[in-house]
Amino acid sequence: MACVVGQRMVKKLMVCMAVGGSLLTPLSAASAVAPVAPAAAQAGQEVDVQVGMDGRDRFSPEMITASPGDTVTFHFHRSADGVAESTSRLSDPCHSLGGFDSGTRGEGDNFSIIVSTHNAVYIHNPSACGKGMVAIINPGPNDSVETFRQAAVAQEG
Repeated sequence: MACVVGQRMVKKLMVCMAVGGSLLTPLSAASAVAPVAPAAAQAGQEVDVQVGMDGRDRFSPEMITASPGDTVTFHFHRSADGVAESTSRLSDPCHSLGGFDSGTRGEGDNFSIIVSTHNAVYIHNPSACGKGMVAIINPGPNDSVETFRQAAVAQEG
């Protein structure tokens, strides 16, 4: 299966989502990716994010810095967690934007996305958003994980 992502084609074993308007592009359900693109287009940094490490309802780090072309890989440390792109509205922080969504993952699973913007992208764990399990990729000067967390707990908690 393959998805066209911008000007490149990405082959995936399990997940192929190209959602209009999404700022990020999911790569795979298990980080098994075989990009088909020129080497220069593949250049990017790897950014690792831990999900539910040590049994905590947290992403680590919660403020993630990544450039367009970088791959962010979420590493799941317990069962029944996930990661989804959120609205950036504090009035509805636990609502998925319709962009990427890993679905429910188990311990030891990975889920990767390719960042395509410098803009802030809010993310949450759908099963633990109300417990404050949120993060921001490329937070702007006025973006606060703590404010986002408080809004999530107030809405869902």
